[in-house]
Amino acid sequence: MPSITPRLLLADLTARRDFDGWSSYARVHRWQVLQDDASRIEAPYDRAPQLGVRGVQRFGGFEFALETELNRFAEPENGRADLLAAARPTGVRWHALGSLARPFGSSGWTVTPRASFNAASYSLDQPLDGRRGLSRVIPTLSLDSHWQLERDAHWFGRDVRQTLEPRLMLVSTPYREQDARLAFDAAPRDFNFESLYAENAFSGVDRVSDAQQLTAGVTTRFLDPANGAEALRLGVVQRYLFRDQRITGDCTASTNPLLAPECTPLTQRFSDVLIFGSTNIAGAGPSTARCSTAPIRSARCARSSERAIRPAPTAPSD
Repeated sequence: MPSITPRLLLADLTARRDFDGWSSYARVHRWQVLQDDASRIEAPYDRAPQLGVRGVQRFGGFEFALETELNRFAEPENGRADLLAAARPTGVRWHALGSLARPFGSSGWTVTPRASFNAASYSLDQPLDGRRGLSRVIPTLSLDSHWQLERDAHWFGRDVRQTLEPRLMLVSTPYREQDARLAFDAAPRDFNFESLYAENAFSGVDRVSDAQQLTAGVTTRFLDPANGAEALRLGVVQRYLFRDQRITGDCTASTNPLLAPECTPLTQRFSDVLIFGSTNIAGAGPSTARCSTAPIRSARCARSSERAIRPAPTAPSD
């Protein structure tokens, strides 16, 4: 039976200072790993230190966002799942994530063009392909449009306000060669509503997916016209690739440990269709269901629910 005891214990020390819409921070982030030889786990990297500045500035209708960090990534003690596997890269990474957006719209619609970049420079403890120093800059252009239409309706004996919210998002990111072994904090995103509308198929900094894609979806919500409480939400979304995606998470280690893993391009033009819904009935808490379907594979569904438990008020003491 799997243990329910936490096996990753975090020791974290953080100092932060805010000024004029910006935040500066310094952090030491170390993991203590409790391994079980019968089922070892792969621990995240230690960050010692992590130094950064991030902020958002708005001017003349534009929105500028920037995050820049310096991280020292180290291997936690006893942190490997496979003791015979090749050592993971360690070293220092500087990165900058920046974007400039100009939203247009009114109360019923928005269109937001955005130009962004992901820049990173590495100084590694051990060379990869004969190099300790690596750097790259990857730009992205996107156009995100969102409409919200409303109407008053009568459903099941009650007045409701129904919305119809179509959304289209176009993303263009050029291909840049990347070594899949450099993944200090990168991981493929789960398949969900947020990831289908994300510019990058990976979380973190190290991996940036090339993209020529269009995501289209529509959501409808049923609201109480008196207080705006949401009773029901339904939606469907799908993504289309105009060309193969070469930077993917489907990678196989090379038989030569000195060579980078080989990654299989994503050639499926249409993603699975994601159908989702959530409801909040009688204040019992939200219940959410998600299904994804593909022309060849069978449907896959997941359901989650939350119930809010509110303790009764405590009588004041005399």
